[in-house]
Amino acid sequence: MQGIKSTVGEVDEVIELVKSTGLLPAVENLDLGYDKPLCSAFAERYYGETDTLHLSFSEMTITPDDAKFITGLSIDGKAVKHKEYAQELEWDKIYAFTKEVFQWDEEGKEVTKERIFATTNAYVLYVLGSVIFPDISGARLNANFIQLLQPFDKIHTYSWGTAILAHSLNELRKAYRAGGNQIRGNMDFLQAWIYLHFPIFAARAFENKEWDGNCYGDMYIYMSKEKDQNAVYLKLRRQLDNLTTKDVVFDP
Repeated sequence: MQGIKSTVGEVDEVIELVKSTGLLPAVENLDLGYDKPLCSAFAERYYGETDTLHLSFSEMTITPDDAKFITGLSIDGKAVKHKEYAQELEWDKIYAFTKEVFQWDEEGKEVTKERIFATTNAYVLYVLGSVIFPDISGARLNANFIQLLQPFDKIHTYSWGTAILAHSLNELRKAYRAGGNQIRGNMDFLQAWIYLHFPIFAARAFENKEWDGNCYGDMYIYMSKEKDQNAVYLKLRRQLDNLTTKDVVFDP
């Protein structure tokens, strides 16, 4: 029984540590389900030269305020890729960081402070790769992100809202280039932005969730209909061609 109690206690401590990083809102508010036809229809209107979506009535882009409202992440604080951030870590530094954050030297099954931090670091690194900085590699993660885990008590000071925004726009820019045929970045984030500014699209194939009224990304769950995607995609293209300013909420 003592072992079970220790395990439960460890989980509780890990949850509290994850909350302290300020990243948990992104996990909670970006779980809509991926509306592929809708995101693709908007993404093909994206122009990398101006970082704007070219629509029938005007141009629009995603702003830091959008990122804060959708994700619940801070748009204030230190830039994630600040001047001390190494774009390409040398192998020996990656090894040293990994050994430190995952406590490779720790032995035994007892719950220790080091083990709790190692577990928390593993989850935070997963969040960085799957929620904040996802790319077309899928399950792989850029090893350079491991430097953002040290020191742990500074993770909450970063501007994670602007980080997810910058990464999402960069991934749209990559998809815009000639020969690009995959969209990545956090598509739930793009999808929530579309719902926020274009309510006519938020009415299709959804199920309302219990919503606390704080972060828009937590308002809906998308109910996917895989078989109808091609037909829906063509229909959405026509809808985008016929949008007017009456269909847009510029300042939610």
